[in-house]
Amino acid sequence: MMRNILTEWRVFISEQTELGTKTLPTLEEIAIKFEQELSTGKLSPMSIAYLLHKSGFKGKDLFEGVHIVLGESTGVIGLEQSKRNKDGTTDHGLWQINDKNILGSKFYNQKKAETEQRFDDVINAYKNNKRMTPEEKEQKIKQVEENKKREIEKLNSGYGVPFISLPRTMDAINSTAYVKSRMEIMRKKFGEDGKWRGWVPSISKLPIKYGTEKQKIANETVKLFNKIILQKV
Repeated sequence: MMRNILTEWRVFISEQTELGTKTLPTLEEIAIKFEQELSTGKLSPMSIAYLLHKSGFKGKDLFEGVHIVLGESTGVIGLEQSKRNKDGTTDHGLWQINDKNILGSKFYNQKKAETEQRFDDVINAYKNNKRMTPEEKEQKIKQVEENKKREIEKLNSGYGVPFISLPRTMDAINSTAYVKSRMEIMRKKFGEDGKWRGWVPSISKLPIKYGTEKQKIANETVKLFNKIILQKV
């Protein structure tokens, strides 16, 4: 599977290269190839690199991102995990984003319902409190309702990492933009090692998690892609 993917983009590079020269394809040619592959639902490593670059990935982030996408979905845009995770969740799309990060999923709805119920119980307790005056009840209930609203807003923002809807999760461009945004938030929150939190235990374990062949493909792809950007042979 991975060898076929690698062969596909190498063939593309050779087709775009003038015979007998070392001229690289232009970024515009890569963009055209990306749009073609986007319509088929399967991105080659070079198109993955282009998508990530277009979304703001640079340097190590670009290499690591390509490696992760290859490891998670091998470039299949609308991939939905065939087997559920042990906790009952499903992973979706190019990045295999988990249900726990998807707005409106069963897990999101459950968390929201639990949050609402927690505050509603407190409100009902104040309503049934016979020792409090109506004014005291009104004041306390208003305060609890404000706290409830803040907690729901906090939940809807993913506690700093915004939730994403399922249609956007299954879309290559939107899901990649989401990952970039999430990555920057996690980097600020947990430092450099936390940027991929939720995908891999640590970046050093990528070869173990996804295999060294995908690491080599990601490395070769990004090296060539950077040459294309600089137009240096």
